[in-house]
Amino acid sequence: MNKISIIIPVYGVESYIERCARSLFEQTLDDIEYIFVNDCTKDRSIIILKNIIEQYPQRKKQVRIINHDENKGLPIARQTGMKYANGKYIIHCDSDDWLDPQMCELMWSKAEDENLDVVICDYYEDTGRNKVVHVIDEAKGNFYYSYFSSNNVCAVWNKCIKKKLYDNEIIYPTAGMGEDYALIIQLLFYAEKIDYIHQPLYHYFKNENSITNAVSEESVLKRFNQSVANMKTVMSFAQKHDLDKLYHYDLDKLKFSKRNNILPLIKKEKYYKMWLNTFPEISLRILFNPRVSLKEKTKYIIAILFN
Repeated sequence: MNKISIIIPVYGVESYIERCARSLFEQTLDDIEYIFVNDCTKDRSIIILKNIIEQYPQRKKQVRIINHDENKGLPIARQTGMKYANGKYIIHCDSDDWLDPQMCELMWSKAEDENLDVVICDYYEDTGRNKVVHVIDEAKGNFYYSYFSSNNVCAVWNKCIKKKLYDNEIIYPTAGMGEDYALIIQLLFYAEKIDYIHQPLYHYFKNENSITNAVSEESVLKRFNQSVANMKTVMSFAQKHDLDKLYHYDLDKLKFSKRNNILPLIKKEKYYKMWLNTFPEISLRILFNPRVSLKEKTKYIIAILFN
């Protein structure tokens, strides 16, 4: 068993994979398993990766490249990586991001020393032009609530997670928008001991040209459909474990945010109806939801009145 398995999906990142791979191979922790999942990338990402691997002979035996026979998307690529992982702990890394050289060692040491299920670190958000440090708020009393109420980043990539948590009954998301939240909410539910390292150890690259920021009708609709699908995964899990009653305000707020992904299109009648008919149970409740700001409620009323 390795100390840590790092799972890295690869698709369309020829401009970034070298930076990512070098940061992984230059980790100060010795015993790391690297699982790159080639999600049928069409560019030179894998060629570049293989060239970088040759430059780190001490890591070469620790690297596996798993090839998909067709493009399946980020959530499935991560799930594929999990099937091959042998580490006691799992770290996920997106292939356009990179790690501080000490990230794995610091997180593994803290997890082992304190017998933790999850270790969370602060992170940088980097656009290539600006870099901002995001400090994770420690939950005072109710950790799980802090994640349901979205006070913290709901990502898998700034967390070192004990692999045994994945052995629980997990509903794996398949859609790409908001899949981190759908997965991490489940993993944190099963975690008994969680703690933090208040150092920014992960570099999250916010690509301003990515599909996440695209405004075409096709891209907006795709984000909407995927985020709604993953919200339904969250709700299935919440209802199964009676979390929907305990966190009903927060879940309604999340439903509201997911259906609002289609707001840029609601001048068209078919999308306006789609907006209204997505999670219709929240339509009135949202106005009395203390988790939703007055500004958001006002925008909601205006959208209804002027469409």
